[in-house]
Amino acid sequence: VKLTLQVHGCPVTDIGARAFVSALAHLPLTSLFLGLSMCRVTDATAAALGTALPQLPELSDVQLEFYGCQLTDVGVGHIATGVAALKKVQRVELELCGNDIGDKGLA
Repeated sequence: VKLTLQVHGCPVTDIGARAFVSALAHLPLTSLFLGLSMCRVTDATAAALGTALPQLPELSDVQLEFYGCQLTDVGVGHIATGVAALKKVQRVELELCGNDIGDKGLA
């Protein structure tokens, strides 16, 4: 199953984004495109995503767009941990421009 959600620039916050992410565990996803650029999401959403990703054993294609959100090094760490736990992943694309991320977030 391929899932695409694009809500770029909408007033989506951590409340809605985390609810959506928690529902992912119930889907047999192989491909996920999550476009949350310019939304009001923070490290809390990134933490939920980091927890949800390892629960998707068939996921092989991941594209996450968080341009212009409120992520920090901590949030990027959560996402990286979740992606690293994927056993069948073949492609990962992360758009993280416009956040408060420094060297620590990429280490």
